[in-house]
Amino acid sequence: MSVDDRRRGAARRPTRGGGSTDRRPGWRLRVAIDEGLRNWRCGRWLTALLAVLLVAGFTVPAVADTLQVSRMVEDERAWEAAGGRLLVATNEAAGVPRLACERLTDLAGVEASASLTRLVRPAALVTAPGAAIPVVAATEGVADLLGIGPVGSGAVLATDLGQTLRLRPGDTLALTPADEGPGSPAGPDPGGRSDGSRALPAGVLTVAAVTDLSLLGEQRSGGMLLTVAAEGTADACFVRLAPGYVEAARAALPAVLQADGTPAVVTDRLLGGEFARDYAAEYDGRGLRNAPWAIGLAAAMLWLLVRWVRRGQEGLYATLGARWPVRTTMRLVEWCALVGTVALAAVVLSGAILLLSGVEPAITVPHVLRFVLVATLSSTAGAALVALVPLQPALAVLKDR
Repeated sequence: MSVDDRRRGAARRPTRGGGSTDRRPGWRLRVAIDEGLRNWRCGRWLTALLAVLLVAGFTVPAVADTLQVSRMVEDERAWEAAGGRLLVATNEAAGVPRLACERLTDLAGVEASASLTRLVRPAALVTAPGAAIPVVAATEGVADLLGIGPVGSGAVLATDLGQTLRLRPGDTLALTPADEGPGSPAGPDPGGRSDGSRALPAGVLTVAAVTDLSLLGEQRSGGMLLTVAAEGTADACFVRLAPGYVEAARAALPAVLQADGTPAVVTDRLLGGEFARDYAAEYDGRGLRNAPWAIGLAAAMLWLLVRWVRRGQEGLYATLGARWPVRTTMRLVEWCALVGTVALAAVVLSGAILLLSGVEPAITVPHVLRFVLVATLSSTAGAALVALVPLQPALAVLKDR
């Protein structure tokens, strides 16, 4: 007998305990991965039921959370359009410097600023001398403040006034002082300046825009805006600020807009009422913000239940020589394939529902992706812990079956 024959015989010789000294390699990693994917594909009704439950668990709260965020965004936009984050600086004694007001946009956090002065005496049209149109002199920054294009030397009409006079952007008009009636003020305008900004422009004007002027308050929203140079002083300075800069601007503007040593008085455009809400706090404190973590925990518990139902497979794999690391690898691969499919389906389904509901893509995409990603990662971490939990010894499992 050759040496090789003796070695092979020794390898097959039984040990003292009745076992074998056969040291042939066991389950390879590739085999374990293939077996995990095969279990996912051939899981039949249990895998299908688990996938449906997980898709519903991912989709329903993701849609509800995104819809809540969308409503907050709509409310905040309405608040901003009505004057949220808008400060008004006034100075009854000396007025507000127009140039300083216009230059506020050079500061961090200031999105737009414009100075406004209402003429006490209204204007009339040459073609309609009986009209009495309130006129407000504004600096060029009013275009950014109202969100309209550059107005140049043109006139900006309130929506109601434009409809009444049947004027549209591009039409021309000529102004004349309105006839003084019994209710017209006599003498010069209060706070009149030597810069001549309260005089009506001569010649023909072009209508630059017809828009809603309610942002400027009741006293300045029902008539016409005329642009003037940033010289002299004005009645008020309107400043729109970016989020997070309101308090700092409220503290700094009195000194920045002071005139003749008198600081300006700064107030909020909106005071309380239905608009008094902290949208940032509402967003951070919404009920479903942390829901993905709870969904991930629930998904991991479902996977533990599935492992218990399929504990017979654990015993079968153990008897076939699959050790604990191999069985753990198979379960993790099966879970990753399942949760990856569920996450993709949840993103597609949630996105379709929200887009059909009219939610903007800019809101839908980041919130749905965040929700599904957090739920997927947290559930996968939980599934990994579940895979590490031993159920029963192989013989005990097979006896139960």
